[in-house]
Amino acid sequence: MLGTLYIVGTPIGNLEDLTFRAKRVLSEVEYVVCEDTRHTGKLLSYYDIKTKTIAHHKFNERASLDGILELLYNGKNVAIVSDAGMPGICDPGALLITEARKNGIKIETVPGPTAVTTALSFAGLQSSGFVFVGFLPEKQKAREKVLLEFKSTSLPLVLYCAPHDLEKVAKLIFETYGDRDVVVVKELTKMFESIYEGKLSEIEVNNKGEFVIIVLPEEKIVSNDDIIESLNKAIEEGRRVSEAVSKVAKDLGVPKNRVYDISIQIKHKS
Repeated sequence: MLGTLYIVGTPIGNLEDLTFRAKRVLSEVEYVVCEDTRHTGKLLSYYDIKTKTIAHHKFNERASLDGILELLYNGKNVAIVSDAGMPGICDPGALLITEARKNGIKIETVPGPTAVTTALSFAGLQSSGFVFVGFLPEKQKAREKVLLEFKSTSLPLVLYCAPHDLEKVAKLIFETYGDRDVVVVKELTKMFESIYEGKLSEIEVNNKGEFVIIVLPEEKIVSNDDIIESLNKAIEEGRRVSEAVSKVAKDLGVPKNRVYDISIQIKHKS
């Protein structure tokens, strides 16, 4: 009988954020696979959990993979955790999870905190979605390519940033996007949790701690005339009014109800 691989979310700062289910699973499995055995050891010790740990990080991810799969083949239950948050999201784990699934091993997820959603909630943005890019690549040109790809998005852009990299990343965003409005969240759920809001050029952030940077989209001024012109063009192309409304709202990045109201006005005038 095969073992089960549990994907377990762990606290991103405050150790008290571990869920009841996560505590039970970490106590019951035979092994906990983790990035840093010392770091995870502190969490396990806090909850008096005696489970053995196995190191599985970006430097040995492939080398340790077969041994962990072998444990699962032999019926051992294994939990995988990252240093903080959910495994496989900007952290090791995705390879193990994928290979386990390919080989018919049962996988269960035990959700926990994540920095991206915690930061967005803390920021209180009124947005229907967001674009998450995690950590930017190491090389400058690759970083520029990623930022340029999302320059025109109408959604907030969320990045992770290590403390030593904050100044370089902020400078590159400024050079690529201009002086955008940003929200920079620091040390989430920890003692010195804080948030900075304002123009990119005006924000001074002490570069100690882990950061989540939220770059707000460039404000686009779309006039009613712009909407009317686009609606007329879409209708002339043979689209029904409802289809035209959806297309124009998406193309111009404006609320659908605003476009719909204007379409009604056009209908009454015609």
